Amino acid sequence: MDSKEKIANLLIKIAITILMLWAGYMANTVATLQRTANANSTQIQVMKSTEFSISDGYNLEQKMETLIFSSVGEIKDCLNKIQQNRQCD
Repeated sequence: MDSKEKIANLLIKIAITILMLWAGYMANTVATLQRTANANSTQIQVMKSTEFSISDGYNLEQKMETLIFSSVGEIKDCLNKIQQNRQCD
C-alpha cells in the first residue's frame, strides 16, 4: 500500500468515527425527546436500541478521541516519511 492509500484509509477511518459519534448523539437526542414526550403517560416507550447513558457517551467519546489522535499521529508520521522519500508502512 503506498503513502497516498495509507493516508486516504486513515482519513476514511476518521470520517467514519465522526459519523458514528454523530449517530450516537442523534440516538441520544431521539431517546431524550421520546422520554420527554412520554413523561406524562404511564408507559415510557423508549426503544432499548436508542438508550444512550452518560457513561456510554463518555466511553464512546474517549474511544473516538483515541482513534482520531492515533490516526492523526499515523498521518503525521506518514507525511514525514514522504518528505524523506520513504514508503509508509
